[in-house]
Amino acid sequence: VVGVSLWCRGCGMAAVGESSSASAGATQEVVPAEAGGGGGKIQQIRDMLLRMFNLEEPKITDKMRGLLMREEVPMVLVSFITMVEEDLKSAEGIGHRQRPLPGTEPTEWLIRSFRIAMLLASEEPSPVMLEFLEARTERLLSLLFDVFRPESIGSIPHACYVVDSLLRRFPDKVLACIAEAADPMGTFIAPLLDNCCEPCCRTTLLTMLASDPLSSTIKWNFARSLSQWKLLVQMADRISRPVASAELSSAAAALVCDAVDLLALDMTIGQLLLQPIGYCPELVDGLLVKVLDTSIEYEQRVDASRTLSYLVEKAAEETITLPVEDMASEPNTVPNQLHSLETLLFAHLRKHLTSLVMLLSDGEQGFAEVAKTSPSKISRIPPLSDTRGFKAMDPIAHPGSYCAPPMTALRVVILRLIADMISVNATNLDYLPLETWRIMSTLFFQYPHSDMMHCQFYRILFAALRSNHEASLKELLQKCRFIAHLISRTSEAPTGPTSDGVELVIRRTNATGHMLRFCNAIRLQAALLPPSAFLRQFLQSHSTWRQLLPDLLAVTARQSQKGLGIAVQETEEGNLYGLSSPLHMRNSMGDITIEAFGEVDALSPESVGLGSEYARQMGFDGEVDWSGSPPRRKKCKKKSKKKRKGGSRASKSPSTPTSKISSSSPSAASPGAMASPGGASGSSSCDEEDVDEEEEGECDVAAE
Repeated sequence: VVGVSLWCRGCGMAAVGESSSASAGATQEVVPAEAGGGGGKIQQIRDMLLRMFNLEEPKITDKMRGLLMREEVPMVLVSFITMVEEDLKSAEGIGHRQRPLPGTEPTEWLIRSFRIAMLLASEEPSPVMLEFLEARTERLLSLLFDVFRPESIGSIPHACYVVDSLLRRFPDKVLACIAEAADPMGTFIAPLLDNCCEPCCRTTLLTMLASDPLSSTIKWNFARSLSQWKLLVQMADRISRPVASAELSSAAAALVCDAVDLLALDMTIGQLLLQPIGYCPELVDGLLVKVLDTSIEYEQRVDASRTLSYLVEKAAEETITLPVEDMASEPNTVPNQLHSLETLLFAHLRKHLTSLVMLLSDGEQGFAEVAKTSPSKISRIPPLSDTRGFKAMDPIAHPGSYCAPPMTALRVVILRLIADMISVNATNLDYLPLETWRIMSTLFFQYPHSDMMHCQFYRILFAALRSNHEASLKELLQKCRFIAHLISRTSEAPTGPTSDGVELVIRRTNATGHMLRFCNAIRLQAALLPPSAFLRQFLQSHSTWRQLLPDLLAVTARQSQKGLGIAVQETEEGNLYGLSSPLHMRNSMGDITIEAFGEVDALSPESVGLGSEYARQMGFDGEVDWSGSPPRRKKCKKKSKKKRKGGSRASKSPSTPTSKISSSSPSAASPGAMASPGGASGSSSCDEEDVDEEEEGECDVAAE
């Protein structure tokens, strides 16, 4: 046997079968003999590498170039990471073992796999290792994906770590290898999607999408392969597969959101890979069908609805602001590649909008699903025997009272999806069934503790108010009597005499904050509308609303002050505790000034009216009260000038209007007028012609 002297830094140990003819300490790079066949050569290289990687800090030196350039070395190296069962049986004679799980005790072969992965993906590789990686990139990539085979028990994070390193160093070779493979999606992409519950697999796939090779042709060929395979459709399919676990469903939903977020920034291949969102019905419609399907797991329905909500929210942005490292630099914006598909996305969602609304009112069914999938969450209902005719976890109606079923995450996410659609484009209110307002108002009062549901309901109502959608407002205010229910739950008659004469007093409940927000939004919007608008007429004819309005203004003005009722001493730099005042910060930026509000009492109704800081924070920035705007005066008709005839002004009879000059009071007359006999002086009287011109000028100024 011809020996190969393998020197490692810090040990000086000969590896295998050192020849007696070799001088001690000499380094020889001899190719192993062909005797023994291919299996013998592979076993020989495996034994040498085993001894090297049993060291705590293995190193690759220049003297190992001849060994690393052998064709068998990549396969042997990667086999220590992939740990395919059939290879291990022939090489080490071990039996069946399981894939390592997080938190398990590291074994000898797992530590060896870690050392090899760190050596191949080193941040500062040696020149010999860098040459080896560049020459064997394609071979290493194809071998590393054997870790996803069913018979493999290797570490998936170790393999993905090496693939990420190859993507960063040689993106052209990696993407070209994937695009030119016989089955690129089945060999490289599908295994990553099937194991997307592993965070490293999601990171590897996103690194592939974000890689920027030197050749644009290579990246385009890679993107075309993904587009033909419909990458986003395949991702969404993993969310609601019948055999998918809850962990895989949640991971697939997160992967879809991350991929859309990444592709929306890519101006090269982003729009190509995002096309299935608008043009492939199996993506959006498929997710909607899964949301409405009660036969699949409850967690999968929630993940599908969250994915749809994220798509709607992301498509609404026309531009995306890139993060900046330095706060002093200006942020850069790029066009959103998903924004062009917003109309097509809404068209898919509108077809199922009625079914989604009906799902909001299906509380009993949602409660039964939660009780079925997670019995531990329903602790207040004891399990019943089947002999009584009930299932194990069926809810029972109490004869004396009614307890509402849980709100469930599914209904909250669906309500958020509807709120995103309407807040982005208020014209979607035309497609919203009017029954929605009855369902949402019922849920609002039925679940006073559900702040998340209250926030989404407020977003929908605020969009209806700002767009003045009268059909929705009539349904909510007239038929559902929403304001009457708000007042009955927010206010009560005072127990004693009140100093301000208010007939109703606002009380504290679980949803008082949201109720006050609803009332103030309705109040501010009504002040914008003309007297002929429905909302303004409805509030003027509502006697209970008129009784509540003074106390509503007082409570809102008191709560909008700094300190929440506690006096805070203001200074030039900020308040007493060194915190800068929001108003002072806005003044320093030239956005708004104190003079813009005028001298207004802090607790007066004007402090929370239109034009105030409170109204700006509520979304009514720059709006003016309809009744407070000055009416436009009609321009006076210009009178034709009369031709002057001979004679002086003193010869004309004085004709002085009482509104201009009053002669009844001595103080109103000029000294010249008092000294002039008969009051006919040129300085004390004015001509009709001069008065007409003066009135005409005043009318022009008033009109302007």
